[in-house]
Amino acid sequence: MKLKIGIVGFKDVGKAHYSELRRLNKFDVCGIYDKDGASEFSRVEIYGDFSKFIDEAKPEIIVICVDESEILATFNECVKFVKNIIIATPIFKSINDIREIKYNANVNKINVYLAFNSIFNQTITSLKRAICRDDEIYSVDIFHTDFNVKRDIISGLCVFDIYLAKFITNSENSGFSYAFLSKNNQINNTHINFKTKNQILISIINSISSPILGFNIRVSTSSGVYFADMISFKLHQINPNGQINLKVNSDDSEIKMLYENFYEFMQNGEKLGLVSLDEMIKIKELFV
Repeated sequence: MKLKIGIVGFKDVGKAHYSELRRLNKFDVCGIYDKDGASEFSRVEIYGDFSKFIDEAKPEIIVICVDESEILATFNECVKFVKNIIIATPIFKSINDIREIKYNANVNKINVYLAFNSIFNQTITSLKRAICRDDEIYSVDIFHTDFNVKRDIISGLCVFDIYLAKFITNSENSGFSYAFLSKNNQINNTHINFKTKNQILISIINSISSPILGFNIRVSTSSGVYFADMISFKLHQINPNGQINLKVNSDDSEIKMLYENFYEFMQNGEKLGLVSLDEMIKIKELFV
């Protein structure tokens, strides 16, 4: 049975989600709303009036794809009409916005899911599959630079990479520290360290001032060291026998896998990597 899904916001993020959703036979994109309207061709109607979008499209699920400054107001409007909401770019102006969204979701008995796309990267899928065969993980190092991030580095990179480390290790953190370098009244570089409850050391370096794009992960295990490149979808292991290149299926995008997992959750309740507001609040509070 197809799920009727509507998209709110049709700029770059909204278009990316629509492009994947229209290819999945598990979903029916019943309508798109954008406050500025849209002149782009679409196989479904693009509404410039929100009430008309709700009345005619009748979505069961809404994907919010608006700018961070509009997420709270958009959520408070959508919460009146559907019981399931996905926030496609969960970057919020403040932790108070997240808490208000959580409160309104609880009052209205709404399910809210945050799209942490990196955990659905196929390199991560292959890495998780490989390390399941190992006896023990000793450490995880993440190096992530992105000069395209225009917002603050904590909301734009750090929060997502902390959750990614916890996702890889299947554990919560038991200690946390970070150092930062600021320039022009903005934090440009951070170095985060923590230890998980199952005694794995985590180190994360984030930068929005580096001239290169990079997203690399190193995982040290009892059988060797894994090297994952999230951008070029490459994964290999160095062990006592040499280097082993591991297969990564890069044909499936992060957004596609997000919705595949979301559909499974809607059908059988198996929550495969869908991030909650509570998890986001917990990570944000580490920096308070």
